[in-house]
Amino acid sequence: GDISNSKIKDETFIYWGDESVGKLIKGKSIYKPTAQALNSEYLSSEKKLLISAKLQKWIDNEINNTLHPLNKNTDGDINSEIRAIVFNCLENFGNYPVDKFKDSLKKITNDSKLQLSKLGIRIGAKYFFTPNLLKKKPLELCAILWKTFYQNDIDDFLPLPENGRVSFNSEIKMPTNYWQSIGYINIKNFSFRIDMFEKIFYLARQKLKKGPFLESSDLMNPIGCNSNQLKDIMIFCGYEYLTTSDDKKLFFISNKKKETKNEKNYSKNKINKKKDKDKIKKDPNSPFAVLEKLL
Repeated sequence: GDISNSKIKDETFIYWGDESVGKLIKGKSIYKPTAQALNSEYLSSEKKLLISAKLQKWIDNEINNTLHPLNKNTDGDINSEIRAIVFNCLENFGNYPVDKFKDSLKKITNDSKLQLSKLGIRIGAKYFFTPNLLKKKPLELCAILWKTFYQNDIDDFLPLPENGRVSFNSEIKMPTNYWQSIGYINIKNFSFRIDMFEKIFYLARQKLKKGPFLESSDLMNPIGCNSNQLKDIMIFCGYEYLTTSDDKKLFFISNKKKETKNEKNYSKNKINKKKDKDKIKKDPNSPFAVLEKLL
């Protein structure tokens, strides 16, 4: 049926044509729901068991065919260097924060990268993500699996993007792991697809190489956001901002943040404030220098 008309707290039914013939109940794992035939005066106990078995086979095939590689058994195929990465990605709907494996990624081999690629897992700046799972059918099936497993009592419809949109607004307060299950990030009721976020983050990092940068359409258009939503996304990425006289936002990474990222630079924190101010004034790439030009 229309999954977007499925209430979070309600049971999930399996239909034959327009008639419900079974339902999904919580199984041993989130990817293994149990299918159960509905009671009927026309069915004996034996027939009900047979129908339940057929429904179980159907849902298992549906998950296996739609949600590759979440169902893949990787025990013997993956080298030890990326085993933990693959395990965490597959346990979390194909998405997982990169910073959990920051040290491992610094010394990862090309062979390991190739193994991740063959599984369909991409390495972003902030997240590992699986593009195959961000399409409409897998995304909606993941939402159903989340709903079936967690049995949340929220009395509202599943928040889902319409017609393959990469972003949408939703006032429904959902747990973080729901957004992760459908491959979206949610900030202040604005939800956007994880691969589009990675694209924006990449563009921002390229711009930063030339110094502080102003908000622009090439940052907003791919994700379909407005100026305030872009600001929230940039803050989420670790940027700070200033507002210019024409109400444009100027994004930058402060010197203080840059220093704390590198342990070797910790000793520089003791530089007196006067020298810091002089450095900012002399730095042509500082946000204050750029603002001065704009004003």
